[in-house]
Amino acid sequence: MNEITENANRLRVMYIANVVAAGIPGAVMIGLPAWARVNMFAGTQDPAMFGMTGAIWLAIGLGSLAGLWAPNVMKGVFVVLMIYKTIWTLTVALPLLLVGNLTVLP
Repeated sequence: MNEITENANRLRVMYIANVVAAGIPGAVMIGLPAWARVNMFAGTQDPAMFGMTGAIWLAIGLGSLAGLWAPNVMKGVFVVLMIYKTIWTLTVALPLLLVGNLTVLP
């Protein structure tokens, strides 16, 4: 196997992980929101933010699904992931962690 094919296969593995970890939960959040609120997430969820999160996760999953066929073309999906996760970590998680208010599931 040549290096280009190996890199494309590595990308495909990451795309599959995105489809499973983001696309499927996003589809459930959009398609079955009442069930998802009860069975997938703890606590009360704001309906607008819940729907927005579901839409973003579903979009990431769909973009990753397309990446299975065109791995190099869809690399932008990973850029979006890096940007939003960095913003969330610096502006939400880290401040909550510093004041001792970052909660995790029991």
